[in-house]
Amino acid sequence: MVAARPHVSANFALTLDLRATTASHAPSGFGSRTDKRRLRGLRSECDALLVGLGTAVTDRMGMGISDPALCARRIAEGRPAQPIRAIVSRSGNIPSDLSALARPDCGPLIIFTTPTMPAEVRRMLEGRAEVVIADAIDPAEVLRHLGECHAARRVLCEGGPTLLRSLLEANLVDELHLTVCPLVFGGRMAPGLTGIPAGFLPEEIRLDIVEAVPSSAEESAPGEFYLRALVRKV
Repeated sequence: MVAARPHVSANFALTLDLRATTASHAPSGFGSRTDKRRLRGLRSECDALLVGLGTAVTDRMGMGISDPALCARRIAEGRPAQPIRAIVSRSGNIPSDLSALARPDCGPLIIFTTPTMPAEVRRMLEGRAEVVIADAIDPAEVLRHLGECHAARRVLCEGGPTLLRSLLEANLVDELHLTVCPLVFGGRMAPGLTGIPAGFLPEEIRLDIVEAVPSSAEESAPGEFYLRALVRKV
């Protein structure tokens, strides 16, 4: 019997003009403390975190849960204190100073890449990360590996837009968590939720908004708006 693929959620903070980052892909630090607290909660509910290498580098992501109470709750529920960390990179050019590599206190690290990964990078990662090499990055195979080899039932995609687009194109996303922030910076080449404006997705994706919550000033997030939407399954 083939195991079902993991449930996939995606979390993004967006500006009012729906930009996920700047044209230069600067760190998207426009979310409030409330937004970051919500992200920690989402991470605590998942078995694996999934990001593209560009996002991991730009945002200097350790990809862990920093709240001891959330880690303790996971342990009490019979789960590891930290989720698995998965990074996708077609080139395999993993920098040796990658923040995720400097966090052995976080969950196991998996690098999904292709045969273009340099031999010296492969040697650098020995004993520090599991390396999964395939001829091409196939999002479905990434999820299959996480589910079958690491028992991941829930996966949280934290970006970037290119990775999310590849998951959406393959109909592999189940829900979106979006924080819309009171900020506009424009930029024709600034990526939106699915990357730089380009071709349409293979088919439109319809969602049902099941939660819409404005953040109050008392939450240190005046003007932010949180949305949770479920992808309709045909």
